[in-house]
Amino acid sequence: MTAPRTFNGGWLSEVEGGLLLQSCFRVNGAPAFAPDADHTTLSVDVLEAWSASGRPLELAPLPEGLDHDVVRTSVPNLLEVESSTVRLHLLDHAVAVVDGKAPEPIGWSTEGAIDLDPDQHEGLEHAWSLERSLTNVSQGAYVSDRTHRLGMDARLALAAQAGPTWPPRGADEEGHDLGAGTHLRPSGTVYSWTRLIAAGAPSEFALRAPLLGGLTSMVIDLDDGPRGVFLHADGHDANVDIGHRVRLVVRRLYAQDGVLRYGRKALK
Repeated sequence: MTAPRTFNGGWLSEVEGGLLLQSCFRVNGAPAFAPDADHTTLSVDVLEAWSASGRPLELAPLPEGLDHDVVRTSVPNLLEVESSTVRLHLLDHAVAVVDGKAPEPIGWSTEGAIDLDPDQHEGLEHAWSLERSLTNVSQGAYVSDRTHRLGMDARLALAAQAGPTWPPRGADEEGHDLGAGTHLRPSGTVYSWTRLIAAGAPSEFALRAPLLGGLTSMVIDLDDGPRGVFLHADGHDANVDIGHRVRLVVRRLYAQDGVLRYGRKALK
């Protein structure tokens, strides 16, 4: 196993046959997920690292324990092949893509770990549980599951219309169909930002915003041209400024109708 390097806010290591991505968060010294992360988000991260390394994204079918639609949509060039020996493995607050069996044992890195306050961590876990409950009723903008799914390709894979135009829209100012475009690169530069105090956060985040001390929202100039609004990834240093470079990573946004909603967030 090679020494880990930072990738999408986690620790990425070369292991025999592939890559291992570990969460860099800790609670009382034990590994934990970031406040808005889980195995689904880590899987997207490691598959993006696998693709960036030049390896072909031809894997055995995805394992259970993930939101398959989120992973497949976020990594549009992923190809699942029954006969492939390359597999995605879900580990303890980590994931691995290897040609062969899962790496073991895992040597956890401690340098640069992000320590979460135990009470805050417990509160956030409880808040997510309440938010995912079917008894939780949104006090803000309601987005039906069908509408949510129709927008997944644009939100997770940054699928743009011709131009490029993003987010997609029905037509241009003259009423003409814009047509399909490409997938934008998940990177850009901070154009402007604001810090939302807990009391000013949208109701979808009302249970978690007080525990996080508010939310940071940014307007990002994407490297491929369009401009979009994104939240900062939870738990990481959100001390951003105009001109900072960011990468857009897949993270939990909120839950509605008992279902977790995922989207891209900015990370320095």
